[in-house]
Amino acid sequence: MAMVRRRVYTDNLLTWHVVKLALTCILAIALGVGLEGCSQERGSEAASDGVAAAGAASASAVLGDAASASAASGDAASSDAASASAASASAPSAGAASSDAESVGGPSAGAASVGVAPASAPSAGAASANTSSDGAPLKSTSSESASAVSTAPAPDAEVADVATVAYLGPEGTYTQEAAKLFFGDNDELLPQDTVADALALVVDGTAAYAVVPQENTLGGPVTEYIDAFLDADGVSVVGEVVLPIRQTLMGLPGTDLSKVKRVLSHKQGLAQSSAWLDQNLPDAAREEAASTAAAAQEVAEGKDPTTVAIAAPGAAELYKLEVLQDNVSQSQANRTRFYVVATHANKLPGYECAVFAASISAADLPGVLDAACTEDTQLVCVHDRPEGSALGTYRYVIELSRKAGFTDGEIARLGTEAGLEYLGRYSRVEG
Repeated sequence: MAMVRRRVYTDNLLTWHVVKLALTCILAIALGVGLEGCSQERGSEAASDGVAAAGAASASAVLGDAASASAASGDAASSDAASASAASASAPSAGAASSDAESVGGPSAGAASVGVAPASAPSAGAASANTSSDGAPLKSTSSESASAVSTAPAPDAEVADVATVAYLGPEGTYTQEAAKLFFGDNDELLPQDTVADALALVVDGTAAYAVVPQENTLGGPVTEYIDAFLDADGVSVVGEVVLPIRQTLMGLPGTDLSKVKRVLSHKQGLAQSSAWLDQNLPDAAREEAASTAAAAQEVAEGKDPTTVAIAAPGAAELYKLEVLQDNVSQSQANRTRFYVVATHANKLPGYECAVFAASISAADLPGVLDAACTEDTQLVCVHDRPEGSALGTYRYVIELSRKAGFTDGEIARLGTEAGLEYLGRYSRVEG
């Protein structure tokens, strides 16, 4: 009987230690999960691994106590039974502690072998998708922006392979250079005396396109050309060219600068070169010509060695003149923007630039611009021209840009919300 009571006592003791072991493992796992959440916030997974390891160590210690208790019984049979019971309890408990701890504590061989994805893996993936390498959040990109940027049409995507192009002549103007840059050399170029004449050829169908100077970084907007564009019926901007300008002083071969009495150029050429002229030819009269090339042509045909021209470098070669001074505008920032104009508007979405008009009072302009400009749509420039009905009322030319490109929906929004008249969307060609 004593032997039986001792065995029952030993078995109960073993059962208590096994239950204690299970409770300890559950507590260790719970602590590991709780600390894992904290460790993810701190960017450290080591804490949870340590807690899980501590839980496993505690379990081993409990098992050791159980083995000691069975040995203290002094009964060989009960000792064998206790050892067997401890061994059977030890294997699943250790395995459970290992797999559970690894599943919440980070990657491990045990977790991989049972196909349990570590809890840290999704958080690492989320950080990769939504944050930079240093953990900073990335700005999200709208699907419209991504598709529009990736499918933006080329500036000449809707331009015929061969076209007739009218421009401000004669040959040798910067406008001709802009036309060649945009259209290439296969097109028929028609030089005209004025921008209005070039636009008239587009309106009546003689020419498919016209190239119109619009604004210069030094001389500002070319207002008479903007007016001519606004006055032309049914035309739209389908392209833009930005051309570097190097105003060049030229004259008849052998010209002596100390004897120069007249300087001819387009008024933009004279304005852009005024600082150099003030310093080097302060006494020479400055006279406007219809274009820079027209000035060079007049000097070549006039045969007067006291008259010089400011024009594009190519005009010197074209009209057999001598270059007297290069880049008299004295600025590397001298650039001119040109509109490419047609009787049709571009139809493809994705062009990054667009131009609009609005006939409103100056007081209404801020509200119109507020409605037009958003986080995606930015203001490029505003030109005001007389509207003709009242003082303080203007016909504004408003240029906007949008990285995602101008869709039909955005153009409709600008018409509805901002009251803008659509004059074309396009992309830019840089010279």
